[in-house]
Amino acid sequence: MTLTYVLLVYMCVVIAAGILRYGRMLRSVVVRDPVITPATYDQRVTPAPSVSVVIPARNEKENIRGCLESVLAQDYPNFDVTVVDDRSEDRTAEIAEEFAARDRRVRLIRNRELPEGWTGRNHALHLGTLDAPGEFLLFLDADTVHDPRNLSQTVTCAVTENIDMLSLIGRLKDSTFWQKVMHPVAAVLLMVQYPLSEVNDPKSKKAFANGQYVLIRRKVYDAVGGRAAVRSAFVDLALAGNVKDAGFRLRVAHSGEQLSQTWGPRTLRGIWRMWVRVYLGVFHHSGRKILAALFREVFLFLVPFLLFLGLAASVATGHGTPMLWTVFALSAAVVAGQHAMGVVSYRLADADLRYLALALPAGFILAGILFHAWVTLVFNRSVEWKGRRVRPGGGAPPSP
Repeated sequence: MTLTYVLLVYMCVVIAAGILRYGRMLRSVVVRDPVITPATYDQRVTPAPSVSVVIPARNEKENIRGCLESVLAQDYPNFDVTVVDDRSEDRTAEIAEEFAARDRRVRLIRNRELPEGWTGRNHALHLGTLDAPGEFLLFLDADTVHDPRNLSQTVTCAVTENIDMLSLIGRLKDSTFWQKVMHPVAAVLLMVQYPLSEVNDPKSKKAFANGQYVLIRRKVYDAVGGRAAVRSAFVDLALAGNVKDAGFRLRVAHSGEQLSQTWGPRTLRGIWRMWVRVYLGVFHHSGRKILAALFREVFLFLVPFLLFLGLAASVATGHGTPMLWTVFALSAAVVAGQHAMGVVSYRLADADLRYLALALPAGFILAGILFHAWVTLVFNRSVEWKGRRVRPGGGAPPSP
C-alpha cells in the first residue's frame, strides 16, 4: 500500500511538472510562431542591400554542390558567396573551386589552421567575414538547400520589420530511418527550452538561433564582437545572446513550404554526435543544466510510460486495488498528454507522425545522448565532429 501511495504522489508531480514543461510550448502554438514562406512578402526592398553569404564546409562533398546551386539560383539581385573550406579531406574544395571558376560571385577560402580556443566552424566563419563587403551577412551550413525566393524573403523581413538578426529553422529532409525517429524527439527538447514566443520577445532574456541559417546586419555583427566573441561556442545561441543582450532585435522563424531545408547526419552515430554537440551549446556547457534535462527526460517521460505499461498488465490480470486503479488512470492521462504533445511537436517540425510510435525507444536514445554530453563536460572529454575532435572549451585536444 505504501508503494501505491508513493506512485500516486509521483504521478501527481509528473502531471504538474508536465503542465509547466509544455505550457510555454503550447503558448507558441496558440500565439503561432512566425513562419516565412516563399510568398510571405509581396514587395521587395529597393534598393536591395548587399548580402555576403558565408558557407563553412568540412568534408561536405555530398552536400556542397546542391547548396551552392540553390544559393546561386536566388532571385535576389545583390549578393556574393564565400565558401570557407575547413581543411576538408574529400573533394569539397575542388567542387567549390568549380563554382568559383564559372561564377564571379563565388570565392573560395582555404582555412589552413585551427587556432587555440576556437571551434572549427566559428573560425571558418570568422575568416569568411573578414573582408566580406555585404551590408548583411548570411551564414549557411553546407548541408542546406534553399528556395530561389529565400534571400528575397528574409532580407525583406529584416529590413521592413527592422530585424537585426534573423534565423530560420529549416525543414529537415529526413530520408533515413534514424533521422525520422530521432530528429523530432531531439527537437522537442529545444522547443521546450527555447519557446519562440519568448525568444522573439525583446523583454525576455531567452535567446536562440539555428546556426544553419543566420542573417545579421554587418554593423550589428561587428558591434557585438562577431565570431571572435563566441569563438569557443558549439552553436549560434551564443551569438544570438550577444545580439539580444546588446539591445538589438532578434527574430527566429520557421521555414515554410521548403523555403529552407537541411539534410543533417543520416546515421544514428552521426545524429548522436550532432546532438551531443548541440546540447553542449544549448545548455551553455553546464553539467548541472544537462543533468537537469536528463532528469526531466527520464522521470517525466520514460518512467511514467514504463509505469503505465506495468500497471496496465497488473490491472489486466485482476490484481488491481482501487488505489492502484487510480494510479493507473493518472498514468494513462500522462501518457495521453505526452502523445498529444508529441503530435503537436511532430506537426510543428513537419515530421512523419507514423514514427511517433517509436518515441519511447527514441526517448531512451535521447537520454543516452544527454548522458554522453554530461560525461563530456564532467571528465573534460573532446567531441568528435566531421573527423575532428574538439573540447567544449574550443580548440583541439592535446596530442597523447
